Formats: sequence, C-alpha cells, structure tokens
Amino acid sequence: MMAAAAVIMAGGRARRLGGVAKPLLRVCGSTILERVAAAALEAARRVAVALSPYTLPAAKPLCPRLPVDACMELPGAGYPADMRLAAEAVRARPLLFLPADTPFLSPRRLRRFVREAVAAAAGLATLEAGGRGPLGVSLLLGGWEPWVTIRQEWGPDLLNVNTPEDLVEAERLCRRLA
Repeated sequence: MMAAAAVIMAGGRARRLGGVAKPLLRVCGSTILERVAAAALEAARRVAVALSPYTLPAAKPLCPRLPVDACMELPGAGYPADMRLAAEAVRARPLLFLPADTPFLSPRRLRRFVREAVAAAAGLATLEAGGRGPLGVSLLLGGWEPWVTIRQEWGPDLLNVNTPEDLVEAERLCRRLA
C-alpha cells in the first residue's frame, strides 16, 4: 500500500553537526534530501518538502530540481509542531512523514511500515527500530490519537545523520554499497 502523500521534514537546526543544512549534505554522490525524496516517491503518490527558516536559504534553490510536488516553509518550531502544520497544509491521508536526515531509507521498509501502520488502525503511527526510539518516520491516518508505535528490526537503512560520527558511518555504508 502507498501513502496518499508524504512530507519530508527538512527544517531542523542540525545543532549536533554545527548548524549545517543536513538535507544538503552529500552522501553517496547525492544530497540526503534527494535520496529521501527518491524513497518517498516510491512510497507515496505525492511528496512535499517542509523547510524552515534554518534550512530555507540553503535548500530553496534545490527545490525546483527535486522530484517533489511542492516545497513549503514552516516556522521551525520543532518536529511535532511542524508536523501538525504540515498536516494542515497537506490534507491527503494517509500522510507519511519522513526525516530529511535518513539517506538510506528504503522504499521497501517504508511500504512495510505503511502497511503495518494502516493495519494498526490508529490515528498516528510512529516507527521505532531496534529499541533506538522514534526515528521521525510517522503515518497520520486521521487524527493524532490514538498514537501507536510500530516496532521493526534495526537496519542501516534507518541511519539518521545527526552527528559527525553518523556522517562517517554513512560514508562507510556508501563504500560498502558501491
């Protein structure tokens, strides 16, 4: 099953990476945002990118080159608050939210998550893998409650690039996948 739409949340401050625009970091020859957009397009019918004042100056020039339906600016009030605002702007349901710092997201993983989330019949489902806490991958089916956690096994496709060490690990994965 495909989601009706997906929003790539690309508005974080990237404090642990010195404030760089994480979605524009290059991994395996492409920006992380390009890689996440490609996965999103295989899991959702429409894709939008949510930027914030922290990422808009660097990312806005990339938007016309991305295979997405729209780029929108949100206030950068934090992931949950910006998710709610994005859901108001993109009314399609089920609505898949994806973090813009997961360069190895696999469409297969996303489709599996969507199937499991729909089967859970909750208002909102969030992916957690390997006991590492929520990853920022969520599916909004209707309302925000009830909220359930879908647990899956951890894999390198769920690597979040949040720190310099994560970026080094991403480069290692690129070499292994080449």
